[in-house]
Amino acid sequence: MPHNVTPPLRASRASRQTVVPLPLGDVPFLCRRARVQQRRKAYDKAIRLLERAVQLAPDDVDAWYLLAEVLAEAGRFAESNEALWRLRELCPEWADVWYFLASNHAYLGAYEEAEAYALRYLEREPQGEYADLAHDLLEAVYAELHQADEGGGPPQNGSIVQRHEHARALLETGRFHEAQALLEDLVKAHPDFLPTRNNLALAYYYTGRLERAVAAVEAVLAQDPHNLHALCNLAVFCVNLGDWPRLVHLSRLLVKLIPLQPEAMYKLATTLGLLGEHERARVLLRKLLDWARMEEAPLLHFAAVAAYNTGHPEEARRLWEKAVRLSGDPVAAYYLQVMEEVEAGKRAAPEALPYQHQIPLEGYEQVALLSPQELPEGLRNDPLVRASYLWALRFGDAATKRRAIEALAQLGDSEGEAALRQFLLDPDEADDLKALAFLALLSRGGRGFAAGEGERPGDEGSVPGWLSVVAGWPPAWRKVLLSLSVQYNADRENPVYREAVALWCAYVMAKRPEPRQIRKPEAWAAAVEYVAARRVGKPVKQRELAARYGVAPSAVSRIARLLRLALAKP
Repeated sequence: MPHNVTPPLRASRASRQTVVPLPLGDVPFLCRRARVQQRRKAYDKAIRLLERAVQLAPDDVDAWYLLAEVLAEAGRFAESNEALWRLRELCPEWADVWYFLASNHAYLGAYEEAEAYALRYLEREPQGEYADLAHDLLEAVYAELHQADEGGGPPQNGSIVQRHEHARALLETGRFHEAQALLEDLVKAHPDFLPTRNNLALAYYYTGRLERAVAAVEAVLAQDPHNLHALCNLAVFCVNLGDWPRLVHLSRLLVKLIPLQPEAMYKLATTLGLLGEHERARVLLRKLLDWARMEEAPLLHFAAVAAYNTGHPEEARRLWEKAVRLSGDPVAAYYLQVMEEVEAGKRAAPEALPYQHQIPLEGYEQVALLSPQELPEGLRNDPLVRASYLWALRFGDAATKRRAIEALAQLGDSEGEAALRQFLLDPDEADDLKALAFLALLSRGGRGFAAGEGERPGDEGSVPGWLSVVAGWPPAWRKVLLSLSVQYNADRENPVYREAVALWCAYVMAKRPEPRQIRKPEAWAAAVEYVAARRVGKPVKQRELAARYGVAPSAVSRIARLLRLALAKP
């Protein structure tokens, strides 16, 4: 024997008699040992054990499943896919394999394949264990494929799951009215696909239509009384409606639930936090952190909020510090600064913190006091901020609604326009606020003011559809707008016409609640056009206008002076 080779160790006769041989042919034993190595992140050892297991038992489903899982955790996604396809052969009816294939292909950058597998999983298991994760994965995939951009998204003839995913993306980006329209169509076409109803309820909620939101979620519970997302959403709606008896019943039910899926546990924990069940929320969030190994910034923040709200500020501090350390989370950094200011005596300690992963704005009334330009850069397109404007428009006082109208007009997108159009059609809103909304829309080019069905712009016997928004005005005031509409055939692209309507709305708002008596609407319309034409650099003679409107030139001159004085513009 060479001198540099260590001889094998030999046990004594006595010790050999007590040695228990390892059951290397025992597949369950190998899987258990692999689990231990997996938890230690010793992936190579775990994989060797599992490869031995599948060699011994080529048809053992558990061994193949665990091998696919460990290979994926080790970053060996292509090999994990091979194990998954073997699983597919052994269990052709098992739908979860499609989700795992989708996840692996996403990590490999094969986004089209990932999309196809995720959609296949959701079509098979719309309420399955990994449904929420599949939805999240699709959102990421669509972002990579540029399918969630403005004007993009799945085609109109796409599958129910594709169109539903596009609606979810619209909700996530604050385009609530677009999402609502799409989801309403999907519910009509596929009434049994419950995720669309749940998200339709959220679309109604974000736009302030609480009664519709409740009705949508009740439709879900009628088909599935134990649907956790619907129960959680209904509890939040009841808080906003002040339906305390029903809320008490829901709270007693929710605190007893113990979800097994991480996404369901996350939803329940944040809902319980919103309901004031902070201790139960803290238990669930801590369990998620310990059990599911989830350490995303929102989860760490919510766990910190629950800790703070249950009297554990140091635990909250540690969680926020971890969020900053892992991802530089600005929300966590903000709350760490708050705690430092409290300790320095610069501010009072908050009684309770909100379960929202954003730097706080104190309610929709305060948000409405800020224009989009005054908001921090990261919040201008935040869906919760946009929802605050919509809630201010629906539930605020007159001053708050006025600021919300101005803010939505400044946003300058289809979502703000849809909200203002809907506001104009509400018979309970004040006429002066409707006039402001009308003016705001007109400043955007007047999109959405098409003539009503069966109406012809310019027909003196009818009123253009958009003019119905000022139906509450005195008849003579409406007649001024009608006269202008007739003269210009309601051509919203004509700069004189647009300026004339804007000028008249501004005058109406300036004169309310003590309106001037108007005896000759046509003379006022001629004077409005005269001032508007000069403003846009297209002056016209008073005599020509007087002849066109059938009034005296002196009346046009007199009223034009009144308009200039009232609006204080030369």
